[in-house]
Amino acid sequence: SAARRPAAHALARSMGMRSCSVFAHRPLTVDHMPPPAVVGLRAPVVVGLMANPPFPVRTFAAKKKGGKKGKGGKGGAKGAANIRDDASILELAPLRANFQGAITALEKELGGLRGGGTSATMLDHIEVDAYGAMTPLSAVAQVTKKSAQLLTATLYDASLGEAVKQAIEDSGMNLNPQVDGDVVSIPIPKLDKSSREALGKQAKKVAEAAKQRLRRVRKDAMDEVKGVKDDFSEDEVNRTNDIIEALVEDYSVVVDEHRDAKIDEVMGSE
Repeated sequence: SAARRPAAHALARSMGMRSCSVFAHRPLTVDHMPPPAVVGLRAPVVVGLMANPPFPVRTFAAKKKGGKKGKGGKGGAKGAANIRDDASILELAPLRANFQGAITALEKELGGLRGGGTSATMLDHIEVDAYGAMTPLSAVAQVTKKSAQLLTATLYDASLGEAVKQAIEDSGMNLNPQVDGDVVSIPIPKLDKSSREALGKQAKKVAEAAKQRLRRVRKDAMDEVKGVKDDFSEDEVNRTNDIIEALVEDYSVVVDEHRDAKIDEVMGSE
């Protein structure tokens, strides 16, 4: 605003800037650009907003080609992965990281649901309370498929047998492991039709919870944009909100793919 310009001009002079044309929103030159370490441009806050920039920075990206936005368009969600970071008034890297966090949680939860078959990797998501820290099962034992109805976990440290047994029992996979020295035997019961259908429904619930997490990230991001919209043009604000929506669509597609793959796994058979 006009009331803040004298202080901003003084800041610019203290940084050795030869011109304050930046306040008229003309492009910065190398001579005019203060050292990033001093200004701290585009430092992420929560979902990546610039932290108190000393002057309004306007960045414009080339208009992207594609179809209409929304579920029926061809250019919406799939183009989001290639959006340039400077096309948004948010830092997109931490925003994407927040969306990816929802996908990571989804993968872990779906991993806890039994599939239709038996594999040594079906226990990969399990963590064991070992040596005072939660440790992946694969770090304390080698899991091997002995048959369609039996897995074994050979312990690297036999003293962890009960901890591994407890972790498997608490995994929610309805398994009943047995410890014998440095080997934990894990019988894998067959799934009947009703059990498979129940697991399929659970996979859908887990996927919907992941989409709710995505929507919360979207809301937080748009609230951040709303809080600074007076510092940017309407086009920039709208473009950033469109980018956020495109990212949500992208990650929602990923959720659907994970859900469908799990349901296929559950309903399939060896």
